[in-house]
Amino acid sequence: MDAPNSAGVSNLFDKEVFAWLHTTWAEYEQTKNVWGVVLVSGLVKEMFAMMTTIMSRGVQYDRFACEAVLSEILVKSKSDGLLQRASSVVRSYRTGEAPLMYLANATEVMHLGYRLKRLIDPRFVINLKDIFYEKTISNHIRLLAFTNLNSKRLNVMLLKYVDEIMEHGMENAMHDVSSLETLFAAAGDNEISAFPVPKGGISAVIVNFMNGIYMDERGERMDYKRKQFLGTIC
Repeated sequence: MDAPNSAGVSNLFDKEVFAWLHTTWAEYEQTKNVWGVVLVSGLVKEMFAMMTTIMSRGVQYDRFACEAVLSEILVKSKSDGLLQRASSVVRSYRTGEAPLMYLANATEVMHLGYRLKRLIDPRFVINLKDIFYEKTISNHIRLLAFTNLNSKRLNVMLLKYVDEIMEHGMENAMHDVSSLETLFAAAGDNEISAFPVPKGGISAVIVNFMNGIYMDERGERMDYKRKQFLGTIC
């Protein structure tokens, strides 16, 4: 996406616009308006993406407008309404409640929102419980099963997220059968292989898991552990 070079785009960046988006998103969720939540979350996603682009290479006038509204909605505000709502969706999403597109939109909003907040407030530190909640991890892995349908931006986010899970020593959260199958398929995905980001996390999860099944700390075989795992999938 090219950085907008028209000062007119700054008219979109008003805290009242984002307040309306937050209120509308909440109303659609409360009334179970499935397509409503998909549409409004998609709009928030694209606005956050546009602001991210402008903050990195936009004209000065638009960067100033972005900084002003982001400071209001992500730093000065007592609650990060849109960011918290997106995080809540990623943490609580269940199949059948809404199209998978809703989870994809919310995931992008969450990651873009945290990135924007760090740009505005360098002192900001993400609460690991918010981003590495067990269900949050499993829903990220679920999206990796649809790399051919995801946007390139989302796929890059998912790959980086797996690496972050590894860095924080939480890879056991990806050792269930479903997650391992998804990661194995993603590791061999040609589209994923073409992305200019590290893919080591995906392969490492699988390798470390297999080492845990076949070897103990002394490098000895662990037949009983392997049989226990195989018993859950056979």
